Amino acid sequence: MSYNQITDAGAFASNVVLGRTCETRFLEFKGEYRWQKAKHAHEDRAGQAVELCRDLAAFANRDGGTLFVGVTERDDGGRK
Repeated sequence: MSYNQITDAGAFASNVVLGRTCETRFLEFKGEYRWQKAKHAHEDRAGQAVELCRDLAAFANRDGGTLFVGVTERDDGGRK
């Protein structure tokens, strides 16, 4: 299966409709990566770095993909 890369605003507009587009094998939404908290900042930063690396490695080990940071997925009737 091939993946159409999202590299500019036109590709984004033709592939993603905010509020309707669901995560897929090629699209991942992350509301945020929390790099720091008040307590145990080093643990939070390390855990978030590991999560980011896992997300990117999953795309690299398959057919590619796009990670949108700052986009929160919503649970809509059991379907995200």
